[in-house]
Amino acid sequence: MTLMKRLLIFCFAVSAVLVHSQSLPPLSDVQASWIDSFSSNSFSVDSFYIPDRSALFMEEKLITGTDNIINELRLVKDKIGAIESSEVLEYYSHREGQQFEIGTLNGEWYYVIGWRFLDGWKKELEILYPAEILDQQDIPGITASRKLWVTLSNSHSPEKLAREICLPEGYYFNSGETYVGMEIAEAYAYMSGESWKIELETLKTIQIQPEIAIDIGRFYSSGTGLYVLVWKKAGDRWQVALDFNF
Repeated sequence: MTLMKRLLIFCFAVSAVLVHSQSLPPLSDVQASWIDSFSSNSFSVDSFYIPDRSALFMEEKLITGTDNIINELRLVKDKIGAIESSEVLEYYSHREGQQFEIGTLNGEWYYVIGWRFLDGWKKELEILYPAEILDQQDIPGITASRKLWVTLSNSHSPEKLAREICLPEGYYFNSGETYVGMEIAEAYAYMSGESWKIELETLKTIQIQPEIAIDIGRFYSSGTGLYVLVWKKAGDRWQVALDFNF
């Protein structure tokens, strides 16, 4: 293949990506529609979730299944009423059709959304917490636990990682599958490979309650992507309550 043909193919591929990217609706419009639906009497929010693939994380519990998510959100609405104000704090994107959104609702609830574009933007993961503290900082205890997570992963020790870093009732949610407690070691079995290696690049750590903090970052291994870790302080250690990536 000639150099000119290679250049033409490359330019066509880039143009296709750019056109597709420009065709995606703004996330701000999608979230605004969700807020309107959440606040309305009809409460028709089910279309914003992926059947058999979405999850809602609240109070260290992972709720899966659209019907279960809707029922839990109705309880949230009973607590906070209609959403009168919202603020998007940041977006993080790594590849086409996958983004994290961080923001607040009514100035009192903190959220993280893992958006995936599947015939429209859908919420693959939604994290909701009442925010007692909204502090953005490098928390020493979490930094140490994160480094240990990487060390154990690169030492090909998924069982030790799950036992020492994750809460006994912690979750790993990936591609619609839920793993709890030591089941996480089974899901992490790929770490046992001799060639396995991973690095984590922290983009933001936010402490939203005295014992709850959220990490967002990028992972680099055989592939790259975005991750979110929800940390809970158990005694004098920070442990993983939820691990999600895409």
